[in-house]
Amino acid sequence: MADPPRDDRARRTGVLAGQLAALGDAFRARLLRDRESLAAAYAALAAADADAPASLKRIEHAAHRLHGTAAMFGYAKLGESAGRLERAARETLARGTSDGAAHSALAVSYAGLDGEFDAALARAPSGPVLCGHPDASPQTK
Repeated sequence: MADPPRDDRARRTGVLAGQLAALGDAFRARLLRDRESLAAAYAALAAADADAPASLKRIEHAAHRLHGTAAMFGYAKLGESAGRLERAARETLARGTSDGAAHSALAVSYAGLDGEFDAALARAPSGPVLCGHPDASPQTK
C-alpha cells in the first residue's frame, strides 16, 4: 500500500504541472497577440502617422510587458530583445520623433524582437521557469 502523504504529493505535483502547462499555453497565445499589437504600432510609426508619440508609447508599453514576462516563462532572449525595444522607444520619445539615430536604433531593436518572436513560437512550450533557474530555460537546452 502506498504512503498516503506521498500519494497526495504526487497528486498535487500533477495538478501543479497541469496548471503551469496551461499558463505556458496562455503565454504563447499572448505572444501572438503581442506580436500583432507591436507590428501595428510599428507600422503606424513607419507610415509617418501624425501621432508618432502615441505609437511610440504603445510600442514602449507592449515591449515593457513582454520584457517582464518572457523570462518568467523561460524565454530570456525574447525578454532581452523586448527590453532593448522598450529602451529604444523611450529614447526615441525623449530625443524627438524626428531624430534619425533614435529611429535607426528603434528599427534594429524591432527587427531583433521580431526574430525572437519567431524563435520563441517555434519552440515547444515549456511552462514557467521557477525561481528563474537558468538551466530550466528552453533557450539553454
